[in-house]
Order: sequence, then structure tokens, then C-alpha cells
Amino acid sequence: MRLLTFDERGMLKHTKDLITDIPPYAILSHRWGADEDEILFDDVAKGIDTSKAGYAKVKFCAEQSKKDGLEYFWVDTCCINRNDAVELSWAINSMFKWYRNAEKCYVFLSDVSKHPRNGHDTWAQFRNSSWFTRGWTLQELVAPSSVQFFSQEWEELGNKKSLEFQLHQITWIAIEVLQGSRPLADISVDERMSWADRRTTRHEEDIAYSLLGIFGVHMPLIYGEGEGNAFRRLEEEIEKASLLARGIQVTQSLVKFYVSSEDQDADVAQTVANLEHLSVILQSLSSALEDRIFRPDEQDLIKRIGSCVGQSENLIQQLKGEFEKFDEASASGFKSRNKTAAGRRVKYPFRLTTLQKLDGNINEIRDNISLALDVLALRDHKTIQDDVAETKSLVKAVRADQLSREIRDWLRAPDATINHQVASDKCHPGTGLWFVNGPIFAKWLTQGNSFLWVPGPAGSGKSVLCSTAIQHTFRQNRTDPNVGIAFFYFTFNDESKKDVSAMLRALLLQLSSQRADDFADLTRLHNSYRNSSPPTQVLIETLRDVIQKFRQVYILLDALDESPRYNQRGQVLDAIDTMRKWHISGLHLLVTSRDETDIRGSLNPTEDEAVILKNADVNQDISNFISERLNMDRTLAKWQGYHGKIQQALTERAQGVFRWVECQFDSLRWCPRSEDHLELCLRSLPEGLDETYERILCSIDKSLVQDARRILTLLCFSSRPLTLQELIDGIAVDLDEPAGLKIRRRLQDMDDIRDICPGLIDSSIPAKNETGLEVNRDTMNNSTITVRIAHFSVQEYLESDRIKLPVFALKSAAAHSEIAQICLLYLLEPELSSGSLDKVKLEQFPLAHFAALFWFHHYKKISNMEPKLDHLLWELMSMLMAEV
Repeated sequence: MRLLTFDERGMLKHTKDLITDIPPYAILSHRWGADEDEILFDDVAKGIDTSKAGYAKVKFCAEQSKKDGLEYFWVDTCCINRNDAVELSWAINSMFKWYRNAEKCYVFLSDVSKHPRNGHDTWAQFRNSSWFTRGWTLQELVAPSSVQFFSQEWEELGNKKSLEFQLHQITWIAIEVLQGSRPLADISVDERMSWADRRTTRHEEDIAYSLLGIFGVHMPLIYGEGEGNAFRRLEEEIEKASLLARGIQVTQSLVKFYVSSEDQDADVAQTVANLEHLSVILQSLSSALEDRIFRPDEQDLIKRIGSCVGQSENLIQQLKGEFEKFDEASASGFKSRNKTAAGRRVKYPFRLTTLQKLDGNINEIRDNISLALDVLALRDHKTIQDDVAETKSLVKAVRADQLSREIRDWLRAPDATINHQVASDKCHPGTGLWFVNGPIFAKWLTQGNSFLWVPGPAGSGKSVLCSTAIQHTFRQNRTDPNVGIAFFYFTFNDESKKDVSAMLRALLLQLSSQRADDFADLTRLHNSYRNSSPPTQVLIETLRDVIQKFRQVYILLDALDESPRYNQRGQVLDAIDTMRKWHISGLHLLVTSRDETDIRGSLNPTEDEAVILKNADVNQDISNFISERLNMDRTLAKWQGYHGKIQQALTERAQGVFRWVECQFDSLRWCPRSEDHLELCLRSLPEGLDETYERILCSIDKSLVQDARRILTLLCFSSRPLTLQELIDGIAVDLDEPAGLKIRRRLQDMDDIRDICPGLIDSSIPAKNETGLEVNRDTMNNSTITVRIAHFSVQEYLESDRIKLPVFALKSAAAHSEIAQICLLYLLEPELSSGSLDKVKLEQFPLAHFAALFWFHHYKKISNMEPKLDHLLWELMSMLMAEV
């Protein structure tokens, strides 16, 4: 939709065409005059003729919106390009939602005076207003939550709440419907149809089209088809929509019936689980269709979804018939006569053949509805390119490229945009919308000095949720230079992203980069601590100074639990506490982490300041994630006919943990292609992440165990994330005599690494390299790919006492000793240590830079010195002294 607002000169203008993230707006409801009297779409671009009669309505809507604190407003005469048939069809199909989503709806009654003359009564005029006789104004009354009525003098007459009794008498619409307390779906089709009985429209077909939103359906417009044909098509669409409602009702009734029986056996329990999952899928599709505003080019999508749903009509009717039979059987008193499960088994609703027939119908409906959801998910991929472009815009906004290289090098702020890019890449369309579109997040965005904590278990998708929140916040405020956004991802396997100083330096750099040419605070800090790092207290004070230069600042901190608990996390918590105690009205702070006692105790959130990751919300995200992966991953294409079954099994077993689901796709890839093999695979899925990781480690070929252990050691304990080339050479260093780099042991590419450690590692491509240059993703190579442990829970398991395979049990001191030896042996490599060190040689020995910079860091972390390590160090020192 397009909204109206004013440019910097005070001239009325259209916004760009908005699909998502539409800002708050007001909307006008009125009776059209003659076209020549109204302000039309083209008039806005050409310049508005203020002498037109319709200008007064636009002016009133603009002024009233401003009084209500709304920057944007919508008027149908000039916000829809009626000359574009596709746009007109889209607008009419979306109109109900546009009115429903408006903050305020202003109804202008041109034939009602608040100060009538000649003995006329205002409320008599109100009851007889032509506004109540027009077809389009029906949805304009029902859809919005806030409707205000204004007289011809532009004076308020009342609102939908204060006038509800009069409105009920005029329209015969139930007061509960007007209040919004009773869903339209609860009102019969005939009753909703009757609301339009006395209404008229300019075009005969429009009386049917004006009811699309009332019934929650979509269909193309065919002007010239006549009123009868338009209503026939409308009734067909209503039947399809009501089919979903009937499906939800009958599945819930069947669940209630079976759950009410005592001593459920395994077959009954499985049928109940199938029914519950079908109910969730039906509700998911119903909600998706209700919330979605379809684009003009999506008529084919609507037809495909309708076809998928239509294929289930007979099956849903059969379920309904089965339930009615069960109800009759129940009324005959079989439950009271058969107290045992064995006794009930011979009764019709509990017979194995009955349950099997039910399960067959349930599975077929589930597959049809899952296909409809898949169609929606596939089309949502059209928005991915826009999301990628938006992520790039955010990265550009928070990167201080305009700041002097001297100050950037001195500050050494870790680049949080790398983590943000990784999290955003994992985000599938729609993830976390329940969160960012919900009331708690909306309150955090707008309430002064707001704080929000999002705790959740390992692998529950907190980082992806945080990236969604970051993008949503940026999207809402990207055009306002007085709003700043900064973020930080604590990272368990990156030493530069664990402590309070790293967090503060990153936030400072990001916010400073958004102040155009105002770098005074950072420049002053640099001048004071030119040859050292600023202490934490000074960084905090400088951050406060920078924050106060904005009207609003949003700071989002992810994975606080990945800051080490016993030596660094306490200082981070202290800094967060200090920031909250500033009581800066424009500061908004959001933190995600596991729910650990020290974090909860320090943050001490109120009930309104903590978001519980509800299973229903997360499970829907997980179900969508599974659907997307099944559709988009070519290696899973063999399971095309079983998507519903796989979705159900993985969603039910996931317990809200994305990471667990992600690990199970390998099992599906390796599973032979038959229904029996698939069912066996799904029945034998591991319980939780520990069992998942144990199975992965046990599946590693014995000949590759030492390579796998070396890979995991390097990725878990290296001082910074390694590039693929660095990792390959780190694996190729042999610690046994004759020790050194074995060129023949070099692996070739990322596929080799994944084959050795399936499901335990991940890779990404940073937006920029170490020199600050953009990385071209189309020309990526082993030197641009960064390899990481797939998830914090992997390293936690490998270091824990829970691990059952001793060869993979990692201990910090031993790991640092191993990495230090690898670095020293690499630096002692004859070809590297002899002659001049040029670019060609560094390309031949890609681990050299890391080894030279970080060998001492790992050496310091060894608790007991080892003779072999001391000997290597003596060799290196001797070599260096000989060169002096």
C-alpha cells in the first residue's frame, strides 16, 4: 500500500509502495463525490488543486492524523492508482486488512451536521446518513478497532464504542462484533451476507467484492461479469475458507473425544498426536492466509493454495462423519460399560481398523495442507533478495568507514556485523515475526528507558531471533538520523568477542559511525589514550556521551551466556546494570542468553521485561524452517511425498530446539528411500543434543577420528576463527616424529572438512577481509571462508563430563598445548623460515600469520610446561637470534 505524508517542503507526497513493515497510519472513510471533485492518485504527483471539493477531506485527515501523533495517513481516492487494473484488484482484496491495521479510522459524514438548522436532529441525520447505505463502508465500520465519526463541520460526533448501540440499531451488526470481542468467523455466512442487504455500490459487481474481507477470502476482480456471477465466485471462495474452519473444529473435537477416554493405549495416543499436529497445521494455514496481504502478481498463488485445500474437502467431511458416529456411540454409554482399554478396543471408535482409517485420512489432509503452506513459503523466497539488501544497508550504516583508519586501528573494535550476517543467513522467511510483531517488542520499541531479556535453552534460535529484532528495528528507523542502533554478539570461540571492553568498543564504533561527521567523542578518547586501551569506566562514560547525542538508541546484545562466567561475564553484567541505571529515556536495551542464575540475578527483570520463548510460537518457526529446508535442499528431494510426516515428527521431538532439528537432516539424507526406512529413521531419532552429538561422533570412520579430533580442537580453542586454508594446514601438521607440516596431508576444500565432522561445523564468508576490503562472494576461495564450530552447545558437550567417547573429550590446557605446538612447528618449517617472507610465501603457508601472532597466546594458557614444547620454543628463539 502507499501512504500519504509530507516532504521537507510541506508538500503532500506518496510513500514508496509498502509491502511489509508499514508504519502506523490513520485511514479515512467517506462517500465519494464526482471524480472531478476528488483528489485522485495522479493529482498528488502533479500538485494538488486545493480548489477541489475533495481537498477538504484530505486536509482534514492530515490534520487529524497529526493531532493523534501519526505521521502517515491513507485516503482511497488518491492512494490507489485506479487506472492500473492489477493494482486495483490487489487494493480491493487488501482493503479490509488495511482498515483493520489502521491506528485510527476517521469517518466523514457529509450529510450529518452537529449544529443542524430548521429543527433537524443530529442523530436523526446520523441514522439516515447515506454512509450506512454504501457497500464499501461496511468493512470500514467492522474492520478497524478505533473508528471516530465526524460531522460535515469536521467536529467529532462520537466513536464506535460510544455509539455502539446506535450503530447496532442502524446496521443490525451484533455489538460484540462492533467491539471486536467476537470473531467474524463465529458469525454465520447468512448473517454476514445480510449486513449488505440494504447497501449499494456504483458497479454491480462491487457489492460482492466489498464482502471479500468480511469473509476473509481473496479472488480476482472481473468487472462486467455481473452481480450474480460475482456472488457465485464469492460463495465458492467462502466454501474453501470455511473448509479450514470445519477442519480445525472437527480435529479438535476428535482430540477432545479420545483424550477424555481413560487408559489410552499406544495406537490411540498416536492418533491423538496425529490429530493435534493436523490441527496445528490447519490453524497455521488459516492464520497465514488471514494475516497475509497478497501482492498483485500472486493470483496464481491464491489458486494453487485453493486447489491444495480443495483436495481435502471430502476427507474433512469424512472426519466430520466419523466424529458424528463416535458421538452417537458415546451417547449409547459404551464408556461406562467398558472400563478397561481391552473392553473398549472392540467398540467402534477404538477398533484398530477405525484408528488406521482415521490416521490415513489425517495424513492425506496433512500432506495437502502442508503443500499449501509450502507454496506460501516458496513464494516468500521472493522477499529474500530484499532482506539481503537490507542487511547490507545495516552493515554499511554501523561500519565506520568514514572514520580515520588511525582511530579504527587504535580502537580495535571487533566486527559484530560478521556474526549478524551469519545469523541473518540462517533466518528463513517469517522467523520470529511472532516476536517482532507482538505487543512486548512493540512496547520495548516505544517505551522510554525500556529493557527486554529473551532467555532460552541452547539451540532455541535466540541468535536468529536477535538478528530478526535487529533488522526489524533498523527497518523501522532507518530514515531517521536521530535514531541509532548498535549490537554485539558474544562469541564462545572468538577471544575478541567475549569481554566487556570488546562489547563497549563495538557499540561505540557503531554508534559513532551513525553520527555523520561528528566523531568528537572518539577523537577525544583517542587523543587521551593514544598509546593504550581506554579503561572500562572511560569506555562506559564515552558510550553514554555518544548515546545522548541521539533522540533514541537501540542496543541489542546476543548470547550473553557465551561470555565466560567466572572471569569476564561479571564485568559485562555490571556494565549493563550501569547502562540501565542511567535512566536515559531514549535508550532501549535488549539482551538474549540462556537462563542462567547469575544472569537472571543481575538483570533481575520484571515480569514485563522477560520474554518466554513459548513452545507454540517457536514450534511454528521450527515447522516453517523444516518446510523450507525440505523444499529447498536438493539432497532431501527424495522425500517429496512425505513432507507432512517429516514435519510432524521433527517438530514434535524438537522441544523448541532448532539446533536439534538441523542435526537430523543428515539422517534423512542417508536414509534409504522407502516409507518403511523413513518411519524407522523418524522413530529412532535421538533424544536431545547430547545423544545427537554422541551419534555423530560414533559415526565418524575410525581412520578419520584423529583428524576429526584435531579439527574440533582447533575450532574450539583457537584464539580467533580460522579460515579454511588455515584450518587445512593446521590439520596437516604432524606432532609425532618426524614432526612438521606434511604437505600430502593437506585436504582440498570445505567438503572434506564436512565429511570428517558432519553436523558439527559451519562456514561463513565475512563481508570484509582483514584489510577492510569487501569480499566478493562470487569469487570466494579457501582464504575467504571462515570455519567455525556449528553451535556453542557442540563445544560445551565436547568439554563436559557428559561425553562418552574419551578420544573426543577436549580439555583446555591440553588443547592450548597442542595448538601452540602446531604454531611453533609451522613457524619452524624450513621453506617458510628461510629466505625473505613475501606475499607468495604467505600464500604457500596460509597458517603463518596466525601462528606468528597467536602462538604465545596459547603458550600462556598451558598450566604445566612440557619438554617437547620448551624444545620447540628454544629452536624458534635460536633461529630468530641467528637471523639478527
